[in-house]
Amino acid sequence: MPGYFKCECGCTQSFASEDCNGGITIKEAEKIGWRKIGGSWVCPICCGNTAALEAMFDKALDAAINHVDDEHGEKCESCGCDIEAAEERAAKSLEEYGWYAHLVYNDPKYPYNCNIHTHGFQANFSHPDLQICMPLDPQVVQGVLIGALKQIEEGAKFEVGQIAYNFIKEGYPVTFARSEECGREVLRIILPDQNKNLDPDTMAPEFSEQWLNTL
Repeated sequence: MPGYFKCECGCTQSFASEDCNGGITIKEAEKIGWRKIGGSWVCPICCGNTAALEAMFDKALDAAINHVDDEHGEKCESCGCDIEAAEERAAKSLEEYGWYAHLVYNDPKYPYNCNIHTHGFQANFSHPDLQICMPLDPQVVQGVLIGALKQIEEGAKFEVGQIAYNFIKEGYPVTFARSEECGREVLRIILPDQNKNLDPDTMAPEFSEQWLNTL
């Protein structure tokens, strides 16, 4: 959009788009250190401020996550709003932040009846959308997804069988499996058991069902 892009961390930095007189292109802004995080711009100064970046990621994730039933029943399970309102929030999040998430805890087609998944990653970040099939508290889901979001924003591309960190507790790995969600292929995040084990044959049984129906 033409105009000025302001740093959303609360400082006074801004840059003019190329449509303005004397403005610069998005690529030129990125070259001098500006970063786009969750649909908002952060200046080079604040990019060096870890606390500012964390706040931006939190803001983007809070705006993107929509607690909505995937089968679109009458109410959004987590916040109690009607489905029409939830869908409006999802559309707004997709437009402003490039992605959103559905937290589904009653889908019998998936392990533990749980089908937490994102939308928009493939189209806007050139990365497969993610899925979690563990009945986690929404705050824990937030921690897992924000770990993924940070790394994807920084250029990571996760693949089937890859071991990755910085999603949950320090030192705990996750891995990825191919899965299907509403007719599309997604990457399922497999969380470890209490012993940091990800092997489907040896991990604790209350965690191993995450591997069910993977491709």
